[in-house]
Amino acid sequence: MNSRRLMGHPPTPVVTDNYSRSEPKLTKHQAREALKRVAAGEPLREIALSYAVDHSTISRLKARHAAEMI
Repeated sequence: MNSRRLMGHPPTPVVTDNYSRSEPKLTKHQAREALKRVAAGEPLREIALSYAVDHSTISRLKARHAAEMI
């Protein structure tokens, strides 16, 4: 029997590392706007700052969009 349970605590929750299924950081509308700004030459960090996300989010969006266009 679990020692936490013996002490009156609920069982430790199971943690899954399933990051790919989390909520999107940007809405579809925001993503389209961000891609337009990328195409216009605006720096990724400035775009990311305006949406309160990390620049890597915009970079991944850009890469994903480029891959879809191939």
